[in-house]
Amino acid sequence: MKQTFRLFSMMLCAILMTTAFTACSNDDDDDSTSLIGTWEQQEIEDDGTTYVNQIIFNEDGTFTGSSWYKETPERKSTYEGTYVLDGKRLTMTYDNGDVEPMAYSIKGNKLTIYVYDDPDDYSIYYRK
Repeated sequence: MKQTFRLFSMMLCAILMTTAFTACSNDDDDDSTSLIGTWEQQEIEDDGTTYVNQIIFNEDGTFTGSSWYKETPERKSTYEGTYVLDGKRLTMTYDNGDVEPMAYSIKGNKLTIYVYDDPDDYSIYYRK
């Protein structure tokens, strides 16, 4: 009887451990911290107009962006380039040769980009 109980306990423990590991397997597939995708920032200017800045980070290490005022979308300006991620460091190199090293963090649908040497200077974008 003791041996049957011990065997049953070991089988139950094995089943519970398998279930626990299986339930956690999708945690690594969570891409909510991925930079890939479309991010948008909107700021209300002093005159009441709304400035929009949108960046699309592609899987191939390129980005495209555009900025405009909601009130005059036909006057949209665009930019593009490449980016490199190194830990929490984001370096964007624009097609005109400008290079911007920054720090970044992602929490859910919120991307915060910091000027690399000034943590008090940052921009907040939201996933579209």
